[in-house]
Amino acid sequence: MSEPLNVAWPAEPPSARVLPAARPASPPEPVAPGADGDYGLLLVDDHEDNLFALEQALTPLGRRMFRAGSGEQALRCVLREKIAVVVMDLLLPGMDGLETVTYLRRLEHTRLLPVVLVTGVGRDDAVAERAYRLGVGGFLLKPIDPWSLRTHVRALAELYVHARHSGTAGPSGAGALPGGQGRG
Repeated sequence: MSEPLNVAWPAEPPSARVLPAARPASPPEPVAPGADGDYGLLLVDDHEDNLFALEQALTPLGRRMFRAGSGEQALRCVLREKIAVVVMDLLLPGMDGLETVTYLRRLEHTRLLPVVLVTGVGRDDAVAERAYRLGVGGFLLKPIDPWSLRTHVRALAELYVHARHSGTAGPSGAGALPGGQGRG
């Protein structure tokens, strides 16, 4: 089971926080309708309060949001819906976050899909290394700064959708997106 998300302002030590001057004065503009706006975000956590906190943090992005409470539910969702980014807890019942990412990378339809893993169990370099070897787009520790999460997810979503529509991240995985493995 995962730890509660505990999204709070500011939650990080001063050395890890974004300086207030770097924060925008207003929330980002919602995604305009059309091909880009058709792609949603998948939030995966087995705790309802964490899903709610993630939704609240990511609502200003203007994308549809889907919820899953397990890795199995997440896999079903990404096969049915147009997803731009998956934000997933590391510790899930049944198939955990790393196992779910491993499975996503095996499927042609989802192997380029950006995944941001979230954990409340503390820093574990071996787990983070494994996650990055699988091609995750981010590995965030709880408590999470909502502005940082939004910025991270927005960038990954825009890159993924742009690559999908420009043809640079087709089934061959030729897209040059973050992660160094041609993921999108």
